[in-house]
Amino acid sequence: MFGMLNPLKSQLSAHDREQYERYYCGLCSAVGDDFGLWQRALQSSDAVFLAVLADGLVSEVAAAKPGRTRCPVAPTRHQETLDGAALRCAGAVQMHLVDQRLADHQAEGQWLGGARPALAQTADRAWEVLSALGVELRSHGGIAQLQLDLEHAGAGPAAAAEPTAQALADAFQSLTELPGAAVTGPIHRATLARLGASLGRSIYLIDALEDLLEDLRGGAFNPCIQREGEAAWIDPDAVARCADLLEADAERLRADVSALPLVRNERLVQHILLERLTERRASALAAADALATQALAERSLAAPWPVGRRFAHAVSALCVMAWVWLSALPAALAGDAMPMASNQCGGSPCEKACCGCVAKLFGFD
Repeated sequence: MFGMLNPLKSQLSAHDREQYERYYCGLCSAVGDDFGLWQRALQSSDAVFLAVLADGLVSEVAAAKPGRTRCPVAPTRHQETLDGAALRCAGAVQMHLVDQRLADHQAEGQWLGGARPALAQTADRAWEVLSALGVELRSHGGIAQLQLDLEHAGAGPAAAAEPTAQALADAFQSLTELPGAAVTGPIHRATLARLGASLGRSIYLIDALEDLLEDLRGGAFNPCIQREGEAAWIDPDAVARCADLLEADAERLRADVSALPLVRNERLVQHILLERLTERRASALAAADALATQALAERSLAAPWPVGRRFAHAVSALCVMAWVWLSALPAALAGDAMPMASNQCGGSPCEKACCGCVAKLFGFD
């Protein structure tokens, strides 16, 4: 989970804003009931969106019911919530993906991976909750190792984003298995899988573009960064491929969101996927393009001259040498010695300067 699927509440109606708050507090309550008090801190806006989407795809009978709960942050206050299978499913998926994120850190030897054993029971409990709801996540095992293998192989943008795309494709299509799901059958499963894949790939690539400078300085893997030994630079071609992939996924997202048979929450889903994500994508691409342009200019200045330019400069240098030789010919015929190296140059200041430049160019100094 990247925390990228959040609404801009000022752009929502009062009803949608209140509804989103109910899902947020309802998910927090569901996580607390299923996993414990402190696990509530692992909640992300991405999981809230999953709850919004999941509840929008179930029938009225199975929809989340209104409730109230005491807020653990402000115990004297009661919050309006929603409670149902969709929120429990979103909470369990969140806990599972947190476990996979920690596994990724653990495989890379990062200190944060040391927290994974402490969440082992939480991860096991997540599978139990999903099983009780009739939901099966088929491809989530080993995501961290697959991602690590791709990074070690120096995968490009499309390949590096594939594990995240597959993870969300699996999570989204599994929503058809929720109790009371209004979307069933292969057509709806395919639509949800395609939606999840496009969203997962977009989230990964936007995150990679936003982290370009940080990853470049910190030495972390990024599909838009090329490395040779100690040298590292932003690859403009990889940034361009990201832009193409994101544009294609944006088209698919628009088509698949319009095809979703949402029973409720249509405005919330459209706002988060088609408006907020579009803003985030445009901002990330603009910043990455600026960095790539700067990197390309810096590498062009540092790169050796092309063969054509070297040839032109060599011809110019030979012409200068010929001019210097011809200008010194009368003195040579009169018996004076012609200088053969820059430290022997004589004559006028102009002759000295030309001779010195030629000598430096051809390595006489």
